[in-house]
Amino acid sequence: MDDIIKPDDYSLASYYVEACFDNTILSNASCFFYVYNQQIFLVTNWHVVSGRDPNTLEYLSKTGGIPNNLKVYVFEKTNSEVFYPGKVWKVPLFKNDTPLWIENTNKDNNSKVNVVVIPVKVPQEVKVFPINTLEEPFNESTSVCVKDEVFVIGFPFGIKCCDLPIWKRASIASEPLVNINDKPILYVDTTTKPGMSGSPVVYKERRSVALGGKNGFSRFFTKFIGVYSGRVYAENIYEAQLGIVWKASVIDELIKLKFS
Repeated sequence: MDDIIKPDDYSLASYYVEACFDNTILSNASCFFYVYNQQIFLVTNWHVVSGRDPNTLEYLSKTGGIPNNLKVYVFEKTNSEVFYPGKVWKVPLFKNDTPLWIENTNKDNNSKVNVVVIPVKVPQEVKVFPINTLEEPFNESTSVCVKDEVFVIGFPFGIKCCDLPIWKRASIASEPLVNINDKPILYVDTTTKPGMSGSPVVYKERRSVALGGKNGFSRFFTKFIGVYSGRVYAENIYEAQLGIVWKASVIDELIKLKFS
């Protein structure tokens, strides 16, 4: 019998999402999930849920449409814990006209942090894989440096393979310890495309020697780096090869706003 090939864990952690007004699709993007104190949060870009530019606050749609729900393509879980792709989970964005997402404003220039978290209750029939549960053991001290290769995992132009994402290779183009324009972002060198907004960015590289112990077994250096949010602006998409990644630390900062 042929061995069953399992998808990469990180392929199971990035999800295709449609930003909708009722049933009208306004845009498509990517998202992922994050767990904090047993609460699950959906993570994507601010411009995806708001329909606005985070710097100018102008409407992104020529119609001025603002989404009121997200249709997230997730996995359907059976009683036997086997899961199948193709389940659509409708996540509301407002309750009584109040946004359900948690956002923040960059204190230094009054622009929006282009990342939001939405506390969600995962339906019993739905299976999701929070990104921060997938790091392999013995990776607590793993870090990235400028020029290291990372992956933007999402859905360019809405392309998906049986609801699984596309991996776009990128290299870190700015020093990770440095903030860009007083924002907790870093640049990556890659040719990303529309639809990848909200994608998780991860570092994954095979170790030369596998590590094992009481707490598990590790074959890879793994680290969740941050949230992809688009390219550095240029008149022509071929002029700019720099992608913007909000650092992973902004997620915990947003979540703490909820509990402060």
